[in-house]
Amino acid sequence: MLKSASKKLLTVGIIASSLVFSSQAAFAQTTISETTNYNDDYYVAQPIPAYGDIAKGTISSPIDKDWYSIQTGPNDGGRTMTVFLQNPTDSHYIIIVNKNDASPVNVTYLNPGNNNDWVMFTTEANTRYNFGVIRSTNSNFDPNAHYYLTPNIF
Repeated sequence: MLKSASKKLLTVGIIASSLVFSSQAAFAQTTISETTNYNDDYYVAQPIPAYGDIAKGTISSPIDKDWYSIQTGPNDGGRTMTVFLQNPTDSHYIIIVNKNDASPVNVTYLNPGNNNDWVMFTTEANTRYNFGVIRSTNSNFDPNAHYYLTPNIF
């Protein structure tokens, strides 16, 4: 009985510590705010420090584009990255994904069944990915309404 309880406790400890220490997302959930007039093109994309961090921004005009970036690490090749865009009410924005050299990234669109946008793709190691947030054609926009963009890796 004591041996069985010790094994269970040890197993729970191993699982908990592996979840905490093997995932950057365990330490994430920092919200960064858009830097006004700084992130309007992919080559000056605003960095998102870690997977799971949230970029908060606004689309300030019908032609505004906001760009964010994240850098993958040496062990991130072949992993799946998802990027979730929570749109403001009554507006529909979309995500564009490219690499630092502006080459497009093949993404799979995951339809969450509402006004939000969600994509996934397979990552390469040591690569900067850029995420553009733009207004969908014929969509309303409110320059005071915030969207939230979150990249995660699995």
